[in-house]
Amino acid sequence: MNKTKKLPIDESSFEKFYDNGLIYVDKTQYIARMIEEGSRYFLSRPRRMGKSLLVSTLECFFQGKRDLFEGTWIEQNFDWEWEEHPVVILDFNGIDYETPDYLERSLTRNLISWGKHYNIKLDDFGFVNIFQELIVELQKRFSKRVVVLIDEYDKAIISHLGEGIAGQDIAKRNRNILKRLFGVLKESQVTKALQFLFLTGVTKFARTSIFSELNNLSDLTLDERYSTFLGYTQTELIENFSSPLQRFAKAKQISNQQLVQEITHYYNGYRFTEDPETVYNPYSVTHCLHRQKFLNFWFETGTPTLLTKLLKERDYLFTDLEGTELKKDQLSSYDIDSLEINPLLLQTGYLTIKNFDNTFYELGFPNKEVKDSFANFVINSFFESKQPTAIQISKLSRQLLEENTEEFFQNLHAIFADIPYNLSDKKDEAYFHALTYLMLITSGIDVRCEVLTNRGRSDLVVLFQSLVYVMEFKCDQTAEAALSQIREKGYAEKYQGSGKKVILMGINFSSVARNVEEWRTETPTF
Repeated sequence: MNKTKKLPIDESSFEKFYDNGLIYVDKTQYIARMIEEGSRYFLSRPRRMGKSLLVSTLECFFQGKRDLFEGTWIEQNFDWEWEEHPVVILDFNGIDYETPDYLERSLTRNLISWGKHYNIKLDDFGFVNIFQELIVELQKRFSKRVVVLIDEYDKAIISHLGEGIAGQDIAKRNRNILKRLFGVLKESQVTKALQFLFLTGVTKFARTSIFSELNNLSDLTLDERYSTFLGYTQTELIENFSSPLQRFAKAKQISNQQLVQEITHYYNGYRFTEDPETVYNPYSVTHCLHRQKFLNFWFETGTPTLLTKLLKERDYLFTDLEGTELKKDQLSSYDIDSLEINPLLLQTGYLTIKNFDNTFYELGFPNKEVKDSFANFVINSFFESKQPTAIQISKLSRQLLEENTEEFFQNLHAIFADIPYNLSDKKDEAYFHALTYLMLITSGIDVRCEVLTNRGRSDLVVLFQSLVYVMEFKCDQTAEAALSQIREKGYAEKYQGSGKKVILMGINFSSVARNVEEWRTETPTF
């Protein structure tokens, strides 16, 4: 299917992959496994991971369109009669959920249109009755059991969160409508008429009764056997995108191996289960190969205003995000009434699983795109005069690279002075540490937070090709106290013999002035 090697840019129709000769990364072995093992499934993945393409693929498969699957794993290896089943798709990307009334009307219109598609006249007695009648009548009309595919079920809920009390009320009322809709799928007549049921979404809500109505669904979200069902693995990237990779490498005048290393650093790293293999977000990597540039493609497709609002409300610092540990039962769900930030960040793709020790899942940013973009988005929300501040922040990397520490600290002081007084009640060392970290990330620096040594953790380490800064922060103390801690704990010793120049940097902030008060630098002699 990949003979023409055209990049699949913004395409989620499986049929168009075949018709237009687009590169298709074959995931059909997972579809075969689902069919062999059951018939009712739910899968949660972040946006732009390929959920809609999967729904389209399932639609074509159950419609018996074998020609579209020529050369795929499932066409060559799976014993299937390729009979046509009636398929009903509820795609919440195209359903109006602005208000509960709109949601009910839109669901009603959508279901009636499916009836017209199959020449079945449905009585308009409300979406619940229509849904039930549609499935039962389809099974009778075609003597084939029905396939129901529901894409992005939770858009009607999460799109209203973060919009105050009114938005939360709409989210709850929409949730109750979905409960009634999904309840149809548990009724005995409908269950007998169903061949296959598949739901996708970004989140799985707890204590909302949606999934109590669908408690017969197998949840694939944390199932390590389906860990790479969506997204591209490293092997899949290299094997399927060899021509675009070669063109990009040639344009950059570097080797294919060097290019893949850069792409890996920028876009790889999503991990959804205990299986350690990671994947790329297809949207980012295909746009990178198409544009032949490293830009923040995925992040720019949606702004996490709800997440920023929650981070501000709870004084949650950026440095708190990396290294967070959760138990398994905390990963897969959250509640409208008490939103937890870390599970929400994980499910929406801003954090991912970095390590698992058989008890706790350690979370962190999946890659450079997400980390840099999220840092930039969060820090912009801190300032009133964003454009001048962005210019000042961008200069920080050059000032450090040129070892112009005096200008660096003057610039840092000016940036902190631009932060509104009433932004946060938390003006302690952790607060100043987190904001400095955000600024350095946003300036384009390779900066590591709380780097572990054999005697503790340094606050920040900035890495250039031939230069290393080891930074320690204090609040309402002295810069010398910060430097002393670096020396006593040996934070810089791990860079001894690296061939890089090492500069120690002690920084003291004032909680009263809410700014840098004193700084000192030192070049160690190992």
